[in-house]
Amino acid sequence: MTKKQIIPIAFIVIFSFVLSACKDDDNSSSNNDINTSVSQSSTSTMQQTTSITTVADTTIVTTTPPNINRDLAYRITTTAKSLLGVPFTMNSADPVNGFDNSGFIYYVLKQNNVISFPRVVEEQVKIGTRVSKDKMQSGDLVFFWSDDSSSPDFGGIYIGNGKMIACLSVGDVVAEVDITTTYYTEHFYAATSMNG
Repeated sequence: MTKKQIIPIAFIVIFSFVLSACKDDDNSSSNNDINTSVSQSSTSTMQQTTSITTVADTTIVTTTPPNINRDLAYRITTTAKSLLGVPFTMNSADPVNGFDNSGFIYYVLKQNNVISFPRVVEEQVKIGTRVSKDKMQSGDLVFFWSDDSSSPDFGGIYIGNGKMIACLSVGDVVAEVDITTTYYTEHFYAATSMNG
């Protein structure tokens, strides 16, 4: 037998034993107690949940895989934060030469394997799933229009707590921006999620 065949058989044997022990000890209150505990374990890029259930003297461990979509949001946010301080450079989309506004968003998404992500804001806003302002989560993209435009012409990466990271204009650097101010609330265009 291969290891792949042995593991499922071992699980079935253990599970059968647990069920048998529960039935045999039905009248024993001490063996009928089922203790369940849940613990969280995290790595730098993902979280998984492990449930440990003890029945009689046997422990069953089950693991729930991480939420891959939220992992993408975490990586987008982490990449954006790593670029804080890079200067604004018109028509540029790399950390060596600098970023313009859409170039920053483009670079962050490309670094996180969003392969078909467009370069300009007017197209970027069409990618992903629209989310309402009150449902935005860290890692979502947020877009705004300026006074002389009715379509989106700049944006950033939402990091939670009413802030985005963006590289806005000449003389700026990639920075955290408070989007709860009057200007941003009045010029909000849309938010999009890469999570499905």
